[in-house]
Amino acid sequence: MEIKEQNLIKDNASDDSGALKTFPGELYVKNVHKSFGVTKALANVSFTGYFGEIHAIIGGNGCGKSTLAKVLAGVLPIDSGKVSIKGAHPSTPKESRNLGVAMVFQEVLVADEASVVDNLFIGVDGFI
Repeated sequence: MEIKEQNLIKDNASDDSGALKTFPGELYVKNVHKSFGVTKALANVSFTGYFGEIHAIIGGNGCGKSTLAKVLAGVLPIDSGKVSIKGAHPSTPKESRNLGVAMVFQEVLVADEASVVDNLFIGVDGFI
């Protein structure tokens, strides 16, 4: 797995006063490990992201991209390491969502007995 990044904030160093600019919304991943039995899905993954940056997670099939996304979204717990979003350590999808991180799954389950509108809102807190 490879993480590509691009900083969209041109002047990230200082303002006219020389003071360092800070931006809320830091994402910090340090030495994260996740295994499924004997299969290591994530091994020692680390990166930091700041507000205004774009990160792309690229790699072949089975390299851990989806697992990392699920960890960040609070869907999967980590075996070891640290994940921090805006200074908090989310461990559930609701906690991650409250910090601005959510995941849309590729394979969507549809409740046949529910209306289209009801299906759109399945999983939203307080609905169905």
